[in-house]
Amino acid sequence: MSKVAKALYIAYMCIAIAFLVKMLHYFITGLGGPIWHTVTVVPLCIALAALYPVARGEKLYSKLSYTVNCVIALIIAGIGVGTSVYLTVNYESILLVRAVVPSLLDIFIALLLLFAVYEWLWRNNKVILFLAIGLLIYAVYGRYFPGALWHPGIPWLRALTSLTTEFETGLFSTLAQTGATTVAGVILITALATAFRVQDSIIRIILSLVRKRRYLVPETAVISSAMVAMVSGSGAANVAMTGQFTIPLMKRAGLAPHWAGATEVAASVAGIITPPVMGVAAFIMANILGVPYWEVAVRGFVIAAIYYIALFFSVALRGIRMIGKGKTAEDLILMKPNRFDVIKFILFFTIIGALIVVLGIYWWDPMTAAYMVVGIFAIPYAIVELLSYPHSTLKDRVKHLAGCCKTFVEEYAREVSGLVLLLAGLSMIVGVFTITGWIIKMLGYIVAIGAQNLILVLIIAYFTGLILGMGLPPSGIYVLLSSLLFAALWRLGVNPWIAQFFFFYTSILGEFVPPVSVAGAVAARIAKADYFKTVLSAAIYLSPLWAMSFIIYTRPELVTPTLAAVTSAIEVAIGFTGLAIAMQHPRISSSKAIDTVFRIAIGVLGVLLVFRNVFNIVGAPQYLLLATVTVLDAIALYIAFK
Repeated sequence: MSKVAKALYIAYMCIAIAFLVKMLHYFITGLGGPIWHTVTVVPLCIALAALYPVARGEKLYSKLSYTVNCVIALIIAGIGVGTSVYLTVNYESILLVRAVVPSLLDIFIALLLLFAVYEWLWRNNKVILFLAIGLLIYAVYGRYFPGALWHPGIPWLRALTSLTTEFETGLFSTLAQTGATTVAGVILITALATAFRVQDSIIRIILSLVRKRRYLVPETAVISSAMVAMVSGSGAANVAMTGQFTIPLMKRAGLAPHWAGATEVAASVAGIITPPVMGVAAFIMANILGVPYWEVAVRGFVIAAIYYIALFFSVALRGIRMIGKGKTAEDLILMKPNRFDVIKFILFFTIIGALIVVLGIYWWDPMTAAYMVVGIFAIPYAIVELLSYPHSTLKDRVKHLAGCCKTFVEEYAREVSGLVLLLAGLSMIVGVFTITGWIIKMLGYIVAIGAQNLILVLIIAYFTGLILGMGLPPSGIYVLLSSLLFAALWRLGVNPWIAQFFFFYTSILGEFVPPVSVAGAVAARIAKADYFKTVLSAAIYLSPLWAMSFIIYTRPELVTPTLAAVTSAIEVAIGFTGLAIAMQHPRISSSKAIDTVFRIAIGVLGVLLVFRNVFNIVGAPQYLLLATVTVLDAIALYIAFK
């Protein structure tokens, strides 16, 4: 690392430490409220996001020299820190007096802030940037647009202040506040796991458990990646984090490269739909519905269980099909788990268990629960790390622990800054919808369409989500769908829970749908496989998610915290297991004709069971269908695993 990079890294760490202290202070005291906290934090995130790449010796813009990149990063970081200080000092004056009639200095600061956020979007998500700029132009020149898009237009100054210094409609509105408070609290868990290399321990332990059955090695990716993604909330990031270990492992076990990459993608998506984070959507959903976070999490667990069951059998059958039975995985274990790995593994599950207890039984706020749990469990993790560092003096052990703490600060600042800026960018889009009154117009049109055909509205929402998935992350798709369509569906009589989970599962499709799948691209690169083969193979694994949005609509009991939700989930899981058998089973019979007929039968019957309400299969036919699919599943699985 060059001297310049070292200096920039020191600057980054100084801001990151101040950032962490600021976050912890708010988590503990709540001083100033969420708006003031977000106004302070968002500009700091701009500084952190600009400095992080150059501090690691990388470039913000590949075509420019490293020196020029450093200058750009320092300018943007200066804008971030400067605007944070200015807005913090002048917060009350701007909020109460100068929000609508700003001073010249307020306008200058607002322009700098907007420029810095746009610059980050240019580097990280051009689709959101183009949407934000296009909608800003639309907000000003709405009077020139035809038909339903027409509105009187607003002055440039009003548009600028509504997105910046009017703290409740733009960059600092509800979405950014959720990211800077609740979600930022939960990311403490992700940073803790990364700092103490918990994911490495998880992979080693799970691999040791399946060492006698080589075909179960791909399940290592399913379990370990899902565990890490449960608290990371990002499919692509999780593939990059755990995929570098699991994908080569699956390839060495005998899985084709594109299937190895696809398995990692499917496992990472599994983590996104599982609480506690659910790709940030759980916290936004709770905010929109005005309910405690745990009410969202309980429903999320039940529905995620369906996907896990189907994925487990799908991956296991694919493993048998490509790797075969009778082989061990002893040669794949490069490092056997030790007692410290076991302790880290147990501590991780204890953290998840503690979160469930304090959120579900004591109804703690997620932010409070996260920082309290991390504060308590950081101590045993630190002790384990000190004891597990081999053949070293006390000084070396302390130095190693200091390195873990540095990683914690670095990763926490990186994760939170990226997420908060993403939500701030989305907040600008939602802000334009609000100030132009376009959401109210959209509400009227959708209600008119839905009065004639509600299914048509859902289909439009579904394919809109698929199209948006070509350029937006799941959280962005969810926010836009919810902002544009939720009120209309509620007016049409759709249960709010059904509507929100419909948006959520539709938004997840963007993680793996070609032609643009970031998670698929990362997995294909690691696996050194064809991108489209990888993504299409992942789509087979992820077949339950293709239909999940509509399953929730046809089975409303799935989003109720009742026994009916559990029984319905079991029924759907049995149906999807049949579909997995039809697509992935190695060979049901030596006769090709019998094998084909069995696959078609179990696949069709499985789909009928999943959508039995659509076909009005109730009473005795329902139980006969359930019994038939269960027996066929059992026969096929016995043949595969015997």
